[in-house]
Amino acid sequence: MSKNLQDSIIILMKLANEKYFEFKYLGYDCAILYDDIFHNGYVGITKDHPFYGLHYDNIDIDVHGGLTFGEFGDDQHRKMLNDDGEQLYWIGFDCAHAGDFIDDPTLDTFSYRKCNKSPQYIINEIFNMVHQLKSVIPKKE
Repeated sequence: MSKNLQDSIIILMKLANEKYFEFKYLGYDCAILYDDIFHNGYVGITKDHPFYGLHYDNIDIDVHGGLTFGEFGDDQHRKMLNDDGEQLYWIGFDCAHAGDFIDDPTLDTFSYRKCNKSPQYIINEIFNMVHQLKSVIPKKE
């Protein structure tokens, strides 16, 4: 079994009990939000990465729908510091674009719509982001 598949299984098992949680992948802090309406993926980067603190429109990452998020962690929605005490800047994407929804009149939501992207799809996109981030040459101190 591949490492990606093992990691995915663990994440999916945790998602069965939680709508949001953070995890590590290849040394990067990652997070997934998956509920009836929102399907978002995030990766935290530290100050040694060239994309740290940049507006998401200025970050060249190929991910579903493009990056739509860039903020420092606040310990309410995404953690502020990594395990080494370094501040995290979170970049992320959402699945709320045209074609991402299906109508579901059984949902009690304002629009009766839900995302058609699976948890595995979101996880794969997060993994994809991490691989792209790792390919960028880090800042020299």
